[in-house]
Amino acid sequence: YMRLQEDNLHIKIQEVIDKQIRFLCYMVHPTGELPPIGDGEYKKLDFNHSEMENKYKEQYRYIKSNGLGGKPFKEVSCIFPKGGYAVLRNKWTNSQESIQIILTSAFHTRVHKHHDDLSINLFAHGQPILIDGGKYNYNYTNLNRKYVVSGLAHNSVYIDNKNTDISRKNIGKSGIVGYSLNEEVDIVIGVSCLYTGITHTRIVIYLKEDSVLVIDKIEGYKNHKVTQIFNIAPQLECELQGGVATILSDRPIFIKQLLTDEQTEIKLIKGQEEPKVGWSSPKDQSIVPNYSLHTIKQGECIKYVTHINMGERLVEEFRWNDDKITFNYKQKEYLIIWGEKNIYCFIEGKEKKISILGNKKIEEAKKRNQQYLLNEKITNLKKENENLIYQIEQHTGKIEIQSLYSY
Repeated sequence: YMRLQEDNLHIKIQEVIDKQIRFLCYMVHPTGELPPIGDGEYKKLDFNHSEMENKYKEQYRYIKSNGLGGKPFKEVSCIFPKGGYAVLRNKWTNSQESIQIILTSAFHTRVHKHHDDLSINLFAHGQPILIDGGKYNYNYTNLNRKYVVSGLAHNSVYIDNKNTDISRKNIGKSGIVGYSLNEEVDIVIGVSCLYTGITHTRIVIYLKEDSVLVIDKIEGYKNHKVTQIFNIAPQLECELQGGVATILSDRPIFIKQLLTDEQTEIKLIKGQEEPKVGWSSPKDQSIVPNYSLHTIKQGECIKYVTHINMGERLVEEFRWNDDKITFNYKQKEYLIIWGEKNIYCFIEGKEKKISILGNKKIEEAKKRNQQYLLNEKITNLKKENENLIYQIEQHTGKIEIQSLYSY
Protein backbone atom coordinates (compact mmCIF):
# COMPACT_ATOMS: atom_id res chain seq x y z
CA TYR A 1 0.00 0.00 0.00
CA MET A 2 2.80 2.41 0.92
CA ARG A 3 4.59 1.59 -2.31
CA LEU A 4 1.45 2.29 -4.33
CA GLN A 5 0.98 5.54 -2.44
CA GLU A 6 4.60 6.49 -3.13
CA ASP A 7 5.32 6.64 0.61
CA ASN A 8 9.10 6.15 0.89
CA LEU A 9 8.72 4.53 4.32
CA HIS A 10 8.08 1.28 2.43
CA ILE A 11 11.81 1.18 1.54
CA LYS A 12 12.85 1.03 5.21
CA ILE A 13 10.18 -1.55 5.98
CA GLN A 14 11.41 -3.71 3.07
CA GLU A 15 14.99 -3.47 4.37
CA VAL A 16 13.86 -4.69 7.80
CA ILE A 17 11.94 -7.61 6.25
CA ASP A 18 15.01 -8.57 4.17
CA LYS A 19 17.20 -8.62 7.29
CA GLN A 20 14.64 -10.69 9.18
CA ILE A 21 14.43 -13.28 6.39
CA ARG A 22 18.24 -13.54 6.21
CA PHE A 23 18.46 -13.95 10.00
CA LEU A 24 15.81 -16.70 9.94
CA CYS A 25 17.65 -18.54 7.16
CA TYR A 26 20.82 -18.75 9.23
CA MET A 27 19.24 -19.35 12.65
CA VAL A 28 16.86 -22.16 11.65
CA HIS A 29 18.09 -25.69 12.33
CA PRO A 30 18.75 -27.83 9.22
CA THR A 31 15.50 -29.65 10.05
CA GLY A 32 13.53 -26.39 9.68
CA GLU A 33 12.95 -25.81 13.42
CA LEU A 34 13.87 -22.62 15.25
CA PRO A 35 15.94 -23.22 18.43
CA PRO A 36 14.58 -22.15 21.85
CA ILE A 37 16.98 -19.25 22.39
CA GLY A 38 15.84 -16.77 25.02
CA ASP A 39 12.07 -16.99 25.39
CA GLY A 40 11.79 -19.01 22.19
CA GLU A 41 10.66 -22.60 21.90
CA TYR A 42 11.15 -25.31 19.29
CA LYS A 43 8.93 -24.23 16.44
CA LYS A 44 8.77 -25.28 12.80
CA LEU A 45 9.47 -22.34 10.55
CA ASP A 46 6.42 -21.38 8.50
CA PHE A 47 7.89 -21.58 5.02
CA ASN A 48 4.71 -20.16 3.48
CA HIS A 49 6.30 -16.77 4.05
CA SER A 50 8.79 -17.60 1.30
CA GLU A 51 6.29 -16.17 -1.16
CA MET A 52 6.49 -12.76 0.53
CA GLU A 53 8.48 -10.28 -1.51
CA ASN A 54 12.02 -10.06 -0.13
CA LYS A 55 15.64 -9.91 -1.21
CA TYR A 56 16.39 -13.48 -0.09
CA LYS A 57 13.37 -15.28 -1.54
CA GLU A 58 15.55 -17.74 -3.48
CA GLN A 59 17.66 -18.62 -0.44
CA TYR A 60 14.52 -19.11 1.63
CA ARG A 61 13.16 -21.48 -1.03
CA TYR A 62 16.44 -23.39 -1.06
CA ILE A 63 16.20 -24.08 2.67
CA LYS A 64 12.49 -24.88 2.41
CA SER A 65 13.12 -27.48 -0.31
CA ASN A 66 16.36 -28.82 1.23
CA GLY A 67 18.30 -27.83 -1.86
CA LEU A 68 15.80 -28.90 -4.53
CA GLY A 69 14.82 -25.34 -5.48
CA GLY A 70 16.07 -21.79 -5.15
CA LYS A 71 19.75 -21.12 -4.50
CA PRO A 72 21.87 -21.09 -1.31
CA PHE A 73 23.71 -18.22 0.32
CA LYS A 74 27.34 -18.06 -0.79
CA GLU A 75 28.52 -18.09 2.84
CA VAL A 76 27.43 -20.97 5.08
CA SER A 77 28.54 -19.19 8.28
CA CYS A 78 27.49 -15.70 9.32
CA ILE A 79 28.02 -13.08 12.02
CA PHE A 80 25.30 -10.70 13.22
CA PRO A 81 27.53 -8.32 15.23
CA LYS A 82 24.89 -5.76 16.21
CA GLY A 83 22.44 -8.46 17.23
CA GLY A 84 25.10 -10.48 19.06
CA TYR A 85 24.76 -13.80 17.21
CA ALA A 86 27.18 -16.00 15.31
CA VAL A 87 25.98 -18.98 13.26
CA LEU A 88 28.60 -21.47 12.09
CA ARG A 89 27.67 -24.19 9.60
CA ASN A 90 29.33 -26.72 7.33
CA LYS A 91 26.52 -26.93 4.71
CA TRP A 92 23.03 -25.68 3.92
CA THR A 93 21.25 -28.94 3.15
CA ASN A 94 19.91 -31.17 5.92
CA SER A 95 21.67 -34.51 6.40
CA GLN A 96 23.30 -36.55 9.17
CA GLU A 97 26.52 -34.63 8.45
CA SER A 98 24.93 -31.18 8.84
CA ILE A 99 26.40 -29.17 11.74
CA GLN A 100 25.21 -25.83 13.10
CA ILE A 101 26.73 -23.91 16.03
CA ILE A 102 25.07 -20.77 17.41
CA LEU A 103 26.88 -18.41 19.79
CA THR A 104 24.67 -15.92 21.63
CA SER A 105 25.94 -12.78 23.31
CA ALA A 106 23.13 -10.27 23.10
CA PHE A 107 22.03 -7.94 25.90
CA HIS A 108 19.98 -5.13 24.34
CA THR A 109 17.02 -5.01 26.71
CA ARG A 110 15.79 -6.65 29.90
CA VAL A 111 12.61 -7.75 28.08
CA HIS A 112 12.66 -11.58 27.77
CA LYS A 113 16.34 -11.48 28.81
CA HIS A 114 17.94 -14.73 30.03
CA HIS A 115 21.31 -15.23 31.71
CA ASP A 116 22.63 -16.67 28.45
CA ASP A 117 25.51 -14.48 27.29
CA LEU A 118 28.24 -16.46 25.50
CA SER A 119 26.00 -19.54 25.49
CA ILE A 120 26.33 -21.94 22.55
CA ASN A 121 23.81 -24.24 20.87
CA LEU A 122 24.89 -27.25 18.82
CA PHE A 123 22.96 -29.17 16.17
CA ALA A 124 24.53 -32.34 14.72
CA HIS A 125 23.65 -35.87 13.59
CA GLY A 126 20.19 -34.71 12.55
CA GLN A 127 19.11 -33.32 15.95
CA PRO A 128 19.81 -30.70 18.65
CA ILE A 129 22.74 -31.72 20.89
CA LEU A 130 23.50 -28.76 23.19
CA ILE A 131 20.42 -26.74 24.05
CA ASP A 132 19.13 -23.69 25.92
CA GLY A 133 16.57 -24.02 28.70
CA GLY A 134 13.50 -22.70 26.85
CA LYS A 135 10.93 -20.35 28.40
CA TYR A 136 8.44 -22.58 30.32
CA ASN A 137 5.98 -19.70 30.83
CA TYR A 138 5.82 -15.97 31.63
CA ASN A 139 5.07 -16.29 35.36
CA TYR A 140 8.28 -14.75 36.66
CA THR A 141 7.72 -16.03 40.22
CA ASN A 142 7.37 -19.64 39.08
CA LEU A 143 10.36 -21.78 40.15
CA ASN A 144 10.56 -23.54 36.78
CA ARG A 145 10.53 -20.18 35.00
CA LYS A 146 13.30 -18.89 37.28
CA TYR A 147 15.37 -21.96 36.50
CA VAL A 148 15.11 -21.91 32.69
CA VAL A 149 16.05 -18.23 32.69
CA SER A 150 19.08 -18.82 34.95
CA GLY A 151 22.67 -19.40 33.94
CA LEU A 152 22.34 -23.04 35.00
CA ALA A 153 20.01 -23.68 32.04
CA HIS A 154 22.43 -22.30 29.43
CA ASN A 155 25.78 -23.36 27.98
CA SER A 156 28.13 -20.72 29.36
CA VAL A 157 29.76 -20.22 32.78
CA TYR A 158 28.14 -19.72 36.19
CA ILE A 159 30.28 -17.81 38.69
CA ASP A 160 30.14 -17.98 42.51
CA ASN A 161 26.74 -19.71 42.30
CA LYS A 162 25.16 -16.48 41.01
CA ASN A 163 23.51 -15.32 37.82
CA THR A 164 24.89 -12.48 35.73
CA ASP A 165 23.81 -8.93 36.58
CA ILE A 166 21.25 -8.06 33.90
CA SER A 167 20.21 -4.71 35.36
CA ARG A 168 19.79 -1.85 32.88
CA LYS A 169 23.24 -0.41 33.70
CA ASN A 170 24.83 -3.48 32.07
CA ILE A 171 22.96 -3.35 28.76
CA GLY A 172 25.47 -3.63 25.92
CA LYS A 173 28.31 -5.00 28.06
CA SER A 174 28.45 -8.31 26.22
CA GLY A 175 28.77 -9.14 22.56
CA ILE A 176 30.80 -10.53 19.69
CA VAL A 177 34.10 -8.68 19.32
CA GLY A 178 35.93 -10.58 16.56
CA TYR A 179 35.56 -13.29 13.93
CA SER A 180 37.20 -15.11 11.04
CA LEU A 181 35.14 -17.28 8.69
CA ASN A 182 36.97 -19.65 6.33
CA GLU A 183 36.44 -22.92 4.52
CA GLU A 184 38.53 -24.97 6.96
CA VAL A 185 37.97 -23.09 10.23
CA ASP A 186 35.54 -20.54 11.71
CA ILE A 187 36.61 -18.47 14.72
CA VAL A 188 34.33 -16.28 16.82
CA ILE A 189 35.35 -14.23 19.86
CA GLY A 190 32.82 -13.02 22.44
CA VAL A 191 33.20 -11.03 25.66
CA SER A 192 30.83 -10.68 28.60
CA CYS A 193 31.30 -8.23 31.49
CA LEU A 194 28.02 -8.98 33.28
CA TYR A 195 29.60 -10.13 36.54
CA THR A 196 30.97 -7.30 38.71
CA GLY A 197 34.73 -7.09 38.34
CA ILE A 198 34.93 -10.17 36.07
CA THR A 199 35.64 -10.42 32.34
CA HIS A 200 34.68 -13.62 30.50
CA THR A 201 36.19 -14.12 27.05
CA ARG A 202 35.05 -17.08 24.95
CA ILE A 203 36.65 -18.19 21.68
CA VAL A 204 34.68 -20.71 19.63
CA ILE A 205 36.78 -22.47 16.99
CA TYR A 206 34.85 -24.64 14.54
CA LEU A 207 37.35 -27.03 12.95
CA LYS A 208 35.47 -28.25 9.90
CA GLU A 209 33.97 -30.73 9.51
CA ASP A 210 33.44 -32.26 12.92
CA SER A 211 35.25 -30.64 15.87
CA VAL A 212 34.63 -27.58 18.04
CA LEU A 213 37.06 -26.01 20.51
CA VAL A 214 35.53 -23.78 23.19
CA ILE A 215 38.21 -21.68 24.91
CA ASP A 216 37.16 -19.76 28.02
CA LYS A 217 39.18 -17.27 30.03
CA ILE A 218 37.61 -15.83 33.19
CA GLU A 219 39.58 -12.99 34.78
CA GLY A 220 38.37 -12.00 38.26
CA TYR A 221 39.46 -9.96 41.26
CA LYS A 222 39.58 -12.70 43.90
CA ASN A 223 39.32 -16.45 44.22
CA HIS A 224 36.15 -17.33 42.28
CA LYS A 225 34.27 -20.58 41.87
CA VAL A 226 33.46 -21.03 38.17
CA THR A 227 31.19 -23.71 36.72
CA GLN A 228 31.29 -24.28 32.98
CA ILE A 229 27.98 -25.79 31.87
CA PHE A 230 26.81 -27.78 28.86
CA ASN A 231 23.14 -28.83 28.75
CA ILE A 232 22.44 -31.86 26.59
CA ALA A 233 19.14 -32.33 24.72
CA PRO A 234 16.61 -34.36 26.78
CA GLN A 235 16.17 -37.10 24.16
CA LEU A 236 19.87 -38.05 24.47
CA GLU A 237 21.66 -40.29 26.96
CA CYS A 238 25.08 -39.35 28.30
CA GLU A 239 27.87 -41.10 30.21
CA LEU A 240 30.84 -39.71 32.14
CA GLN A 241 34.00 -41.79 32.36
CA GLY A 242 37.52 -40.63 33.11
CA GLY A 243 36.44 -37.00 32.85
CA VAL A 244 35.13 -37.46 29.29
CA ALA A 245 31.40 -37.10 28.61
CA THR A 246 30.03 -39.31 25.84
CA ILE A 247 26.73 -38.26 24.26
CA LEU A 248 25.05 -41.33 22.84
CA SER A 249 23.77 -40.04 19.51
CA ASP A 250 23.65 -42.13 16.28
CA ARG A 251 27.39 -41.66 16.40
CA PRO A 252 28.87 -40.81 19.82
CA ILE A 253 29.87 -37.22 20.54
CA PHE A 254 32.67 -36.65 23.04
CA ILE A 255 33.14 -33.62 25.31
CA LYS A 256 36.62 -33.53 26.80
CA GLN A 257 38.47 -30.93 28.88
CA LEU A 258 42.01 -30.36 27.59
CA LEU A 259 43.12 -28.30 30.62
CA THR A 260 42.55 -29.99 33.98
CA ASP A 261 44.35 -30.42 37.29
CA GLU A 262 43.74 -32.25 40.55
CA GLN A 263 41.32 -29.54 41.73
CA THR A 264 39.13 -29.70 38.60
CA GLU A 265 35.76 -31.28 39.36
CA ILE A 266 33.64 -32.73 36.54
CA LYS A 267 30.15 -34.09 37.15
CA LEU A 268 27.05 -35.08 35.22
CA ILE A 269 23.64 -34.13 36.66
CA LYS A 270 20.12 -34.96 35.50
CA GLY A 271 16.76 -33.89 36.94
CA GLN A 272 18.11 -32.70 40.30
CA GLU A 273 15.53 -30.91 42.44
CA GLU A 274 17.56 -29.24 45.19
CA PRO A 275 19.19 -27.16 43.93
CA LYS A 276 17.38 -27.41 40.60
CA VAL A 277 19.81 -28.56 37.90
CA GLY A 278 19.40 -30.57 34.72
CA TRP A 279 16.01 -29.48 33.32
CA SER A 280 14.76 -27.86 30.12
CA SER A 281 11.47 -26.64 28.66
CA PRO A 282 11.11 -27.79 25.03
CA LYS A 283 7.61 -26.30 24.79
CA ASP A 284 5.22 -24.06 26.71
CA GLN A 285 4.33 -25.23 30.27
CA SER A 286 6.51 -28.34 29.87
CA ILE A 287 9.70 -29.12 31.78
CA VAL A 288 11.68 -32.33 31.36
CA PRO A 289 14.97 -33.65 32.80
CA ASN A 290 18.15 -33.56 30.74
CA TYR A 291 21.82 -34.22 31.38
CA SER A 292 23.88 -31.20 32.44
CA LEU A 293 27.68 -31.41 32.33
CA HIS A 294 29.46 -29.25 34.93
CA THR A 295 33.21 -28.56 35.09
CA ILE A 296 34.16 -26.66 38.25
CA LYS A 297 37.37 -24.71 38.87
CA GLN A 298 38.51 -22.08 41.36
CA GLY A 299 40.97 -19.19 41.12
CA GLU A 300 41.47 -15.55 40.11
CA CYS A 301 42.18 -16.33 36.44
CA ILE A 302 40.53 -19.52 35.21
CA LYS A 303 40.97 -21.19 31.84
CA TYR A 304 38.88 -23.86 30.13
CA VAL A 305 39.57 -25.60 26.86
CA THR A 306 36.74 -27.91 25.77
CA HIS A 307 36.98 -30.20 22.77
CA ILE A 308 33.59 -31.26 21.34
CA ASN A 309 34.37 -34.09 18.96
CA MET A 310 31.65 -35.24 16.54
CA GLY A 311 33.89 -37.40 14.37
CA GLU A 312 37.09 -39.42 14.50
CA ARG A 313 39.73 -36.68 14.29
CA LEU A 314 41.34 -35.48 17.52
CA VAL A 315 42.80 -32.16 18.63
CA GLU A 316 46.34 -33.14 19.58
CA GLU A 317 49.33 -31.67 21.45
CA PHE A 318 47.29 -28.83 22.94
CA ARG A 319 49.32 -26.28 24.92
CA TRP A 320 48.46 -22.93 26.49
CA ASN A 321 51.57 -21.09 27.66
CA ASP A 322 51.11 -17.47 28.71
CA ASP A 323 49.61 -15.74 25.65
CA LYS A 324 50.23 -18.57 23.16
CA ILE A 325 47.90 -21.45 22.34
CA THR A 326 49.12 -24.24 20.06
CA PHE A 327 47.52 -27.49 18.86
CA ASN A 328 47.45 -29.86 15.92
CA TYR A 329 44.41 -30.86 13.89
CA LYS A 330 44.34 -32.80 10.62
CA GLN A 331 48.16 -32.80 10.72
CA LYS A 332 48.22 -29.00 10.66
CA GLU A 333 49.67 -26.80 13.38
CA TYR A 334 47.46 -24.04 14.78
CA LEU A 335 48.80 -21.05 16.72
CA ILE A 336 46.57 -18.59 18.61
CA ILE A 337 48.27 -15.49 20.06
CA TRP A 338 46.23 -13.77 22.78
CA GLY A 339 47.36 -10.14 22.62
CA GLU A 340 46.30 -7.33 24.94
CA LYS A 341 43.89 -5.87 22.38
CA ASN A 342 43.63 -8.40 19.55
CA ILE A 343 43.75 -12.16 19.05
CA TYR A 344 45.69 -13.64 16.14
CA CYS A 345 45.44 -17.03 14.42
CA PHE A 346 48.02 -18.86 12.28
CA ILE A 347 47.62 -22.19 10.47
CA GLU A 348 50.87 -23.75 9.29
CA GLY A 349 52.50 -20.34 9.79
CA LYS A 350 49.97 -18.49 7.61
CA GLU A 351 47.81 -15.87 9.31
CA LYS A 352 44.03 -16.23 9.24
CA LYS A 353 42.94 -12.64 9.64
CA ILE A 354 40.51 -12.06 12.51
CA SER A 355 38.22 -9.07 11.96
CA ILE A 356 37.98 -7.04 15.15
CA LEU A 357 34.66 -5.34 15.87
CA GLY A 358 34.92 -2.15 17.87
CA ASN A 359 32.61 -2.14 20.89
CA LYS A 360 33.05 0.92 23.09
CA LYS A 361 30.81 -0.29 25.91
CA ILE A 362 32.61 -3.62 26.23
CA GLU A 363 36.04 -1.98 26.15
CA GLU A 364 34.99 0.47 28.88
CA ALA A 365 33.55 -2.40 30.95
CA LYS A 366 36.80 -4.38 30.61
CA LYS A 367 38.80 -1.36 31.82
CA ARG A 368 36.47 -0.93 34.79
CA ASN A 369 36.93 -4.60 35.67
CA GLN A 370 40.71 -4.17 35.55
CA GLN A 371 40.40 -1.11 37.80
CA TYR A 372 38.10 -3.09 40.08
CA LEU A 373 40.84 -5.71 40.41
CA LEU A 374 43.41 -3.02 41.26
CA ASN A 375 41.09 -1.39 43.82
CA GLU A 376 40.40 -4.77 45.41
CA LYS A 377 44.14 -5.44 45.79
CA ILE A 378 44.69 -1.99 47.33
CA THR A 379 41.79 -2.58 49.76
CA ASN A 380 43.23 -5.96 50.75
CA LEU A 381 46.68 -4.42 51.32
CA LYS A 382 45.15 -1.74 53.54
CA LYS A 383 43.34 -4.39 55.55
CA GLU A 384 46.57 -6.36 55.93
CA ASN A 385 48.43 -3.21 57.09
CA GLU A 386 45.65 -2.34 59.56
CA ASN A 387 45.76 -5.88 60.93
CA LEU A 388 49.57 -5.72 61.22
CA ILE A 389 49.43 -2.38 63.07
CA TYR A 390 46.76 -3.75 65.42
CA GLN A 391 48.93 -6.78 66.26
CA ILE A 392 52.00 -4.55 66.91
CA GLU A 393 49.97 -2.23 69.13
CA GLN A 394 48.87 -5.17 71.25
CA HIS A 395 52.51 -5.74 72.15
CA THR A 396 54.09 -2.25 72.08
CA GLY A 397 51.26 0.22 72.64
CA LYS A 398 49.76 2.62 70.14
CA ILE A 399 52.03 3.70 67.27
CA GLU A 400 51.62 6.16 64.43
CA ILE A 401 53.15 5.90 60.97
CA GLN A 402 53.53 9.37 59.47
CA SER A 403 55.28 8.42 56.24
CA LEU A 404 56.88 5.49 54.52
CA TYR A 405 59.82 5.79 52.13
CA SER A 406 61.41 3.18 49.91
CA TYR A 407 65.09 3.51 48.90
